Amino acid sequence: MNWDLFISHASEDKDEVARPLTDDFIKLGLSVWYDEYTLTVGDSLRRSIDRGLASCRFGLVILSPHFLQKEWTQKELDALVAREDGSEKRILPVWHNVTRKEIVAFSPTLADRLGVSTAKGLDHVVKEIMRVFHIASGQQPVPAPPKPKRNQKGQGKAKSSPVKKSISKGTWILLGGFFFQAHSVQQSQDGTFTVKIAPLTTEQEADLESLRPQRHGGGDTLAFAARNDAHLVRVRGCEKDLSGKQPMWTLILAPEEERVGSSGIEATIGEGGHSYSPDEIARLRAGRLLIHNPEPKSSEKHHAHFSLLENAITGSGKFQVNDCVIRSMYGQYGKKPYWRELARLHAIFLLKATGTVHHVLDLTIGPVRGGKAAVTFRGRRRQRYSNQESPLIELSGACPLT
Repeated sequence: MNWDLFISHASEDKDEVARPLTDDFIKLGLSVWYDEYTLTVGDSLRRSIDRGLASCRFGLVILSPHFLQKEWTQKELDALVAREDGSEKRILPVWHNVTRKEIVAFSPTLADRLGVSTAKGLDHVVKEIMRVFHIASGQQPVPAPPKPKRNQKGQGKAKSSPVKKSISKGTWILLGGFFFQAHSVQQSQDGTFTVKIAPLTTEQEADLESLRPQRHGGGDTLAFAARNDAHLVRVRGCEKDLSGKQPMWTLILAPEEERVGSSGIEATIGEGGHSYSPDEIARLRAGRLLIHNPEPKSSEKHHAHFSLLENAITGSGKFQVNDCVIRSMYGQYGKKPYWRELARLHAIFLLKATGTVHHVLDLTIGPVRGGKAAVTFRGRRRQRYSNQESPLIELSGACPLT
């Protein structure tokens, strides 16, 4: 397997730096060689690391006082240096609790490379590393938002508008049957979303054109998902700014909340000597959507194996749970490095649209090992009674991709 990124680090830096960075890169769609996630019992450590080093596009090296003192990490660094031919960079240095003087003493050549420091936060490190992948792939990096202005005394930040709250910048979104990398997504106090998108291709521009509302109507309802949120929306407005180097589209999306989460059956089902509560049915529905367990079976009433439970898991209405969304998205986008993010968005939409959960707290897809994707999920169901807490659904397992 070819890896986008090899994480070279000292074991003492796992919890604080290596593992959080790895999780963020996986969520952004990169394939990452990271010992905890890649190695399994019985693997040859030396051979596995050699394969990872030999087949990675880039090596992220976490330079810390612990790293500089270890012989093992220096061998990994030497292997990455050996792969560079002088014309293409392979090593991406991350400085963690080290000074330039310490790096110079360790390797003057390495000190001459531009690195990124964890002193500015891991989000900054992720952003700078992803810029490398955008440039290497010929993509236009999403511009960083302007820094807030300070007042004349230099104290505090300029006040932001109380009308809108920012949800995300430079993130993947699902809209209708399309996926876009949005420049920004904002939600107003009335619930309306304002989405700005700079299309990278003419195909994406054509997709955006198809979303324009009709002159005398609001158009059809569309699936919309961003981060951990999802809605059914109508496009109320669509504008295009051609004054910059790239066209910038602005879409106004109006959610239709009453139409989300209404396709699930909220009733207790008795079958096979067991009574399944609505929450248990929701757990089964989440299992089918995310890890292909339980597998679908016929629920037609004339079929010999007709099952009320199967009917309840599948649900009714426009959005039904007939298959595993992770498997189906892998079949469509599995060759793209960002397929996990697309699968995640589609899954979040279906989890909410089918009434499985009301709030998605966490959904992580990956890493992929042996043709299976690890999946962890936490979500809260809709609160049924004011004096009771919202039921929590948790799921962890491996989804077979083929």
